[in-house]
Amino acid sequence: MFGEKEKVSTETGGSYGEMESKLKKWQNYEKLAGVVRTTHPYSEWDLETLGSSTGLYLKDEVPLWVSDYEGYGVKSGDGREKFNVKDRSTFIFIEESSSEALALKVESLTREVSELRAMAASASRVRMEEKTIKHYSSKHKILLVGEGDFSFSLCLAKAFGSASNMVATSLDSRDTLTRNYSRALQNLLQLENLGCTILHEVNAHTMSQHPFLQHKLFDRIVFNFPHAGFVFREHHSFQIESHKRVVRGFLKSSREMVSEDGEIHVTHKTAYPFCEWRIEKIAEEVGLQLVKEVPFCIWEYEGYCNKKGSGDRCNDSFPVGLCSTFKFMNKDPPTDPQVYDFI
Repeated sequence: MFGEKEKVSTETGGSYGEMESKLKKWQNYEKLAGVVRTTHPYSEWDLETLGSSTGLYLKDEVPLWVSDYEGYGVKSGDGREKFNVKDRSTFIFIEESSSEALALKVESLTREVSELRAMAASASRVRMEEKTIKHYSSKHKILLVGEGDFSFSLCLAKAFGSASNMVATSLDSRDTLTRNYSRALQNLLQLENLGCTILHEVNAHTMSQHPFLQHKLFDRIVFNFPHAGFVFREHHSFQIESHKRVVRGFLKSSREMVSEDGEIHVTHKTAYPFCEWRIEKIAEEVGLQLVKEVPFCIWEYEGYCNKKGSGDRCNDSFPVGLCSTFKFMNKDPPTDPQVYDFI
């Protein structure tokens, strides 16, 4: 039997109202006794809340096995019939204001906090899991320059599962983009949903002075197929010089924005007349060194659709043919002392 400091009930019949009345009555006994026990099967009654409303705290809930109590016959409320006691528990209550109840509450809260911290740490590990596509990693801070319909940015974002590490820019305004490129708006909305920072009307020559980009450093700065627009035919010397000015301005500005071990990537056709741009020489002139030249294969970037970007057929794609991604790094850090922050 239970000790003298325990108030015990094994009554199982009765209504919800009767149970509430019993708990209130037992709460008065509790000031003299140590424990109140009630055995019940109905989860809808929510005995824990009911006990709390009467000044009791649920200390424990343990399964009831009638076989443990030899000679105990479970009867219905009128005492005439036995009933099935399957899925039945004994609820053990103590006075809510007791030191034991307070200690149990602290223990419960501590356990919940630990579980939440574990969940947060697990979620953080998932977020921090590195994902890569070719030369780019989800751990890189990436700046994309001169985007057309933003399909290359979206390709990277989908590979990473997030675009929170990316800033994607275009020379055109948002309105111009949505007019010129059939999928621009759809791509932009997807990027925004993935957490990408999107900037429009950003000039590659002056981007290091852009209010948002100023004093920020990136691990990868990417410009795919830079182009000055169609004025002359591609092999014309004036057209080539125009293209070279675009590349020079981009590289010069990027040099101030790339991290110490970061890289500046230019993807460019290598067949004639595009080889006449001599971008390696331009890079050297602005203080960069070629780290590596690797073949560019457009099919390795699922969803990327390169665009002409100029003229009446700006939404058309073009054959990339032989082309490479040129990877540049700073020969020396920029001499102008500035305070830099990572995005």
